[in-house]
Amino acid sequence: MKKISLYMFSLLMLAGFSACDEDYTDWADPQSNPQEDSKSGITAQVIGVTPEVVMDTYEEDSVEVAKLETLSGADKVVGYKLQLAGNDKTLSIPFAEKDGVLKVDATELELLVDQLYNSRQSVVRDIAVKVDVAVMASDNEAVSISAGDIAMKVTPVTTPVMEDGYYALGDISSWGADGALAFTQDASDPAIFTLELTNEKEKPNLKIFPKSGVVGDVDWNKALGAIVNGDTSVSGLLDFTDKKGEQAGAIALGLQGKVRITINVKDYTYTIKEVSDLPETMFINGSAYSSDWNWGDACQMVPVTQTPGMFWSMQYYNVDEQIKFSPVADWAGQDFGFSTDILTPDAIALAGLTDQGGNIQIGISGWYVVVVTVDNIGGKKVEFLKPEVYLLGGLVNNSWNCNAETQFTVPADKTGDFVSPAATADGVARICCIAAGSGNWWKSEFTLDMSGDASIVYRENKPVSDNLGELGYKCPVTAGQKVHVNFTTGKGTVQ
Repeated sequence: MKKISLYMFSLLMLAGFSACDEDYTDWADPQSNPQEDSKSGITAQVIGVTPEVVMDTYEEDSVEVAKLETLSGADKVVGYKLQLAGNDKTLSIPFAEKDGVLKVDATELELLVDQLYNSRQSVVRDIAVKVDVAVMASDNEAVSISAGDIAMKVTPVTTPVMEDGYYALGDISSWGADGALAFTQDASDPAIFTLELTNEKEKPNLKIFPKSGVVGDVDWNKALGAIVNGDTSVSGLLDFTDKKGEQAGAIALGLQGKVRITINVKDYTYTIKEVSDLPETMFINGSAYSSDWNWGDACQMVPVTQTPGMFWSMQYYNVDEQIKFSPVADWAGQDFGFSTDILTPDAIALAGLTDQGGNIQIGISGWYVVVVTVDNIGGKKVEFLKPEVYLLGGLVNNSWNCNAETQFTVPADKTGDFVSPAATADGVARICCIAAGSGNWWKSEFTLDMSGDASIVYRENKPVSDNLGELGYKCPVTAGQKVHVNFTTGKGTVQ
């Protein structure tokens, strides 16, 4: 890491902090000795030394975090293991030891706390210092004793003030302000900025500057970058000039082709991902469609109108049926199934979904609106929603709202019809099935082609300015009539 190295710890060692036994690794390296069951009568008590550190005002290079207070049942300590825990994560930390006092580098402590919380916000962080003490028992066998957790509070240094504009300089364009590449601020989160570019170079270096750092001459003290100069990691903590005046290192762009750089200037983190073209199709395959999972029998999902990468489909599944998704109707290595990173918790709960060898297994029979969303950096999301269908077009009490008075009834089984409320006026049916996150209802609009074979016609991305009637697909309804839609047969009636 920048600002910290094993060499620094070696200097601490030379100053008098040394290991208790040569059989154990240099304390500068994180310990990973497996803990053994404590032998009867052997106990170790370790107490905290520094209960709280505020990094903005802390001036020492190192922090004493723990001290061996008492040891009983054994005469000799042969080693220690030190870890920090917080935010449901645990990390080992290098340290030095003298007379039972465990000491860590202050910068290392701060950075590990930032890593635990994946954030550099200057807020009080609660951590637990975990200490294991390795002792030599009476039978000359080494035993590791857990000394428990020590509560500690660490407040990272104050980060630079957030600005409304950020720019990238470096080998990707120019190290001068005239070649700065502008990030785009996220509309929903002002702390998120993204930059998409095409990289054809071999690991070009770059740094990120707030707008105030590229006005006129470049202000290098305002540069943001990697903790380790030339780091090719695709994610990490953003570094900045510290209180000692040491500047951030450069980020080396290891990915080639179209990439997206995302920075969060609240948490001071960054990610770099490949940008891929969004799929134009999405298929569902599985035992719900054929016993042999034949792609010829798979279901092709409906594109959400004017929402690239998003698809929906009304499906009935029986308990224990299994499914998978793929942007191509083939086993081409692009299929995906059960993953808690992809399936929403609501989907898992609604349909009782479980993992069956990587496939999604259905736990509750019924109708579901299945929604798949793919972004252009490889992210995927699968939702199972309630089977809600609505009759609009002003046919029911002149309503254009998706609510109880316009909602279809849901059939009890796979063969039944969804049935609309009775129309209260003559008109043309506009039907929709709201897909989560798709926005306006017309993005999941469909109708029945009553001038043809009464099949369901989906709006998708067909070239219409208002409704499917422009292409000749109309479903006329007379007051008192109801619209029946059968998603299994793909057809419907008006009666």
